[in-house]
Amino acid sequence: GLIAVSITGLAKVEQRALLSVLFQGEDAVRRRCTMVASRLEIVTSAMVLLEVACHADASLDDLDNLALARGVVLETIAARVWSWVAVAATWVGHLWPSPVFRDYRAVLDAMRQNLAIVALIRRTCAECGDRRMADWCALWTEQRIRLAARLEATLAEGTLSDRRTSSEPASSEPEEIQDPSYPN
Repeated sequence: GLIAVSITGLAKVEQRALLSVLFQGEDAVRRRCTMVASRLEIVTSAMVLLEVACHADASLDDLDNLALARGVVLETIAARVWSWVAVAATWVGHLWPSPVFRDYRAVLDAMRQNLAIVALIRRTCAECGDRRMADWCALWTEQRIRLAARLEATLAEGTLSDRRTSSEPASSEPEEIQDPSYPN
């Protein structure tokens, strides 16, 4: 009895912390995707980045509602100040040119980190019996894996088209993005 209650209590504490981390991560993905898409000259890549930004934006709305239902406040005064600093740093960053594909890689890395966080949230939800949140995590993971794979494919195509010579083949296999909540 008491051990089961304390394990469930710890899982709920972990779930709340992970919700906050995921919210900040999704906000960063949304902002970065929008920024990188605005600088890209490759239309298909920019469109995929904008799709990821839209998915992240919808995720932020969902996370806000899911967190409120669990008594978690996701935005604090410190988060707002940090957000303002991040926007200012991004604006300053626009003053200096940077390689777009490095930014692409950073977006993919952030997406992978958020996939891992959602896998942890999904696991803690199973421990807590929070089916609604676990179902949201499953749907989010399925959608995000598809978007990450498409972004990876456009990155591979863009990198090849920039570096390919006329004698090189045009095919490339992008790295496969897998659901981190299930072992291979």
